[in-house]
Amino acid sequence: MTSTIGDLVDRAARARGWGDQRVAFEIGVLPSEKVFNATQVKRLRRGERQNLSHELIQRLIDALRLDPAEAWAAAGLLPPGTTADMLRKLDLVATGTRAVSPGSVRFPVASELDMLIRRNRRRGDRRHLHLVKPVAA
Repeated sequence: MTSTIGDLVDRAARARGWGDQRVAFEIGVLPSEKVFNATQVKRLRRGERQNLSHELIQRLIDALRLDPAEAWAAAGLLPPGTTADMLRKLDLVATGTRAVSPGSVRFPVASELDMLIRRNRRRGDRRHLHLVKPVAA
C-alpha cells in the first residue's frame, strides 16, 4: 500500500501529539518560501498541497523523523520507476562497511589547499591567507 506524504505527516504528527501549529514551527522558514504556516500544514495533511519542494520534504523528514525512502517516494520526488525499496537498498550499499576504507579517502595536497584558499578569498581581502607547512618536531 502506497501512502501519500500527507498520510505520513499526519500519522507522524499524531504519534507525537503535535498539531498543525507545532509541525509548522518545527519546519521553520524554508529557503524558497517565506514561512510554512499551520494552514499550509493542514492542506498538506489533507493532500490539498501539490507543490512540494525538496527543502520542505527534507525538513519534514528531519522534524517528524520520517523514513526518508518512504517520504521521498510518497512525495513523488523520486525519478520515474524508482521505488522506496530501491532507495533503501541504494542507501544500504552506499553506507556499507566497505564504502569508506582507509585507502579510499584522499586528502588534498598543500598546493591544492593553497589554490582553494586563493580561489575562495573575497575580492579585496587584504589578509593574504596561505597554507603554512607543518614543522617537524
